[in-house]
Amino acid sequence: MSEKTTEKEVLTAEQIWKEYEKGRNYKASLGKEGLYEQTKKNERFMLGDQWNGADTGDIPKVVMNVIKQIGDFKVSNIISNPCTAIYEFDGVPTAIEAQRTPNASELSQVLSSIEKPDAQVSFEAEHQAVATALTAHFCSVWERCKMNKLNQRGVRKSYISGSYVLYSYFDPELKTGLWASSEKNEPIKGDIAVELLDISNVYFGNPTICEVQQQPSIIISQRKALKTIKREMVKNFGPEADVESVTADDKNDDVGNYNEGFDEDNKYTTLLTRFWKDENGDVKAIQCTSKAIVKDEWDIGLTQYPISLYNWDETDSCIYGHSEITELIPNQIAINRMISLEILSEMQMGLPKIVYNEDAISQEITNDPGQIIAVTSQTDVRNAIQFLNPAQMSPNWHRVQQELIDNTKSVAGATAVALGDVRPENTSAIVALREAANMPLQPYLNRYYDFIEDNARIWGEMIIRKYGKRSLRVETDGRVTYVPFDGDRYKDMMLSARIEVGPSTLWATSTVIATLDNLLKMKEITIIQFLERIPEGIIPKKQQLINQIKAAQEAAQAQPKPPQGADIQQLLSTLSDEQLAAVQENPALLEQFVANMQQ
Repeated sequence: MSEKTTEKEVLTAEQIWKEYEKGRNYKASLGKEGLYEQTKKNERFMLGDQWNGADTGDIPKVVMNVIKQIGDFKVSNIISNPCTAIYEFDGVPTAIEAQRTPNASELSQVLSSIEKPDAQVSFEAEHQAVATALTAHFCSVWERCKMNKLNQRGVRKSYISGSYVLYSYFDPELKTGLWASSEKNEPIKGDIAVELLDISNVYFGNPTICEVQQQPSIIISQRKALKTIKREMVKNFGPEADVESVTADDKNDDVGNYNEGFDEDNKYTTLLTRFWKDENGDVKAIQCTSKAIVKDEWDIGLTQYPISLYNWDETDSCIYGHSEITELIPNQIAINRMISLEILSEMQMGLPKIVYNEDAISQEITNDPGQIIAVTSQTDVRNAIQFLNPAQMSPNWHRVQQELIDNTKSVAGATAVALGDVRPENTSAIVALREAANMPLQPYLNRYYDFIEDNARIWGEMIIRKYGKRSLRVETDGRVTYVPFDGDRYKDMMLSARIEVGPSTLWATSTVIATLDNLLKMKEITIIQFLERIPEGIIPKKQQLINQIKAAQEAAQAQPKPPQGADIQQLLSTLSDEQLAAVQENPALLEQFVANMQQ
């Protein structure tokens, strides 16, 4: 069941700080090394710093970064499929196809006539139009917030730390380019903004509940400049604010120490933002440091926590995810050691160490080619100096090493086929290989799509509850249109969202080209239809080529056609001298000419 905080008493900074310390202790107890230390270790291995703290002497410190190769492969496959949200109001019939390809003029006409006294718009038509506008506007917000880039960073973070947290909020100072009236004297400000959070800085009130929206509370920790927090306190409480109670923090495991080496004006402290739901289901928030309230309780205007969570691997009865790197580290260490020792052995074989009799040889031995070494005693030269032969390596050493690398990738799902080391021979092979490679990734993909859907629901509620009266941006067929919208009319409606996933860009391009090519060969489509549907960027100056072909076809159609049944001699008499000479050199042109004239 969902746990809700029904807090009537006023929260104090000490109470919030105790919850924060409790959350830190819980994270520090996860796994063998705790979430904080394990995340730092995983980050080092991902970046290739895999010999940290190892005293190996003269052994080469070789890094064969299998962890990064596996991570890059999985992250790229998870985020490669483009996603879009489809909004609909529960209880209202929805035309899904209209949501995918909205008609901007019809939307504008319906939404503009809603508030007119003689409006003839039905309840269903109005809400269908609004849902379609929200669907189109979602794509605009997605692009403005650069979500593709942000999700790439976030999913990579989840590969390292186990979780990816996205915080969405309404920034009241964000410029929109819209105006409240036709006079354009009052600009509309405020829009959706997003921030990528480290899981180390997010604390869930009950970590045994795996659903974000069922949490009794959520705390976000941030490092803020001391003078900035004091300024914020004066802004919220006035000159009587007890700013002297706010002091710099010592080092914290989750946020690091930013105080060393700075003067008093540049000290930092930890700012906590605590969210919870009241008895009515409305989300409230409060901000504090360890000793003082920075901003009193306020209503953020939503019924959902503005936080979306993606876990790389799920664990039972724990909301925090698990990183795959943790299990790959022992294999990675073994791979690096085996390769390093193999290289060391080859170096010792190529440049073996020299042992010589100091009494017989007094000069320095340099191993330089052609060096002349003088022996000063009657000792046999073979006894005076010789090379040390290193121990022989096992003939299976390299095979075991390669099998360890291949098996590590295979178990992690990064097989040779998935990594592109197998060359497909045809389109069917490409599709089959793609499906086979993505099968082990399906659980990751499902969790990612659920994460995007959770975020879409949060954005939808923000648009309805925060936008007020303003226009929504709708982009269709390469044109941008703004349609009227009044969010207050739909605050009591239940808005739902679902995610539609498109094909991966890389695989879709090759598949589309092969399919169009086959249709063209079978003469099911024309060359114009082929060029119009081929993805952009494949053929340079594509539109210019289409225009030239169309012009040639129109010119051919403009020529007078001979009557049906005309013989070849009659057709030849209509040709110019140049055309007749060309036909004589290439009789196939005559056959094509006759066929065209008789169509």
